[in-house]
Amino acid sequence: MAAWAKVSPALIIVLAAVAGRGRTVRAALATGLALLALSIALAGWDAHASWLAMVQRELGYAAVRPEGTFNNSLHEWNLSPNGVLSRAAAAAGWPRGAVLAGAWGVAILAVGAAAWAVRGRGARPFEVHALGIAAGFLASGTTWVPHLSLAAIPLACCLQRAWTARTGWLPLAAAAVAAVLLMLPLGALGTPTDPSADILGKLSGCLLLMAALLGLRGADDEGLRKATGSGAAAASGPARAAAG
Repeated sequence: MAAWAKVSPALIIVLAAVAGRGRTVRAALATGLALLALSIALAGWDAHASWLAMVQRELGYAAVRPEGTFNNSLHEWNLSPNGVLSRAAAAAGWPRGAVLAGAWGVAILAVGAAAWAVRGRGARPFEVHALGIAAGFLASGTTWVPHLSLAAIPLACCLQRAWTARTGWLPLAAAAVAAVLLMLPLGALGTPTDPSADILGKLSGCLLLMAALLGLRGADDEGLRKATGSGAAAASGPARAAAG
């Protein structure tokens, strides 16, 4: 149910499927369908059709809104790559295609890296959720500052990995800097009237958080390779002795 609380964290379900966690996927899809049926029963189909049209028009990458109306992509609190690129394009006169290419490029890289990290690598549910949330910050067309409260899960995952396994200092340093940038109040890096520096700082925190999670998964893989190699060497010793 938590994955359906906001649209972008539903990316967790995709990563769970990639990680081979069929039970999680089935439970999430069943919950989503049940919630959708209940919502349609209570609000009617027309309201949902209107919402879908609004999502495509107003919440997508490089969203276009009539002059004088609210624009999610251009709002100064939208710290997603789509938001930062949309505001830069509006200020510099870049074509809309440049924003679309940049936003899609970052989204594909973030989701692809998260999928690579969990595919066939024994990722635990905690790690799947953490990577799904971190990638969602970057792939979503709209990431507001209040959404960053969800970063508590990937940050907790980093702490858990540091506590239970031998990890390098670089991913942990990235996670620590990310935590600071994500938790700083608006105005700490800029001014109360111009939060642009704070927003860029929080986007940098999202990127560092993703890098930290990927680095910790890489450390797991290296440790597994060393353990496998040591085990194979230990097993080959008695075999050679018996053969001799």
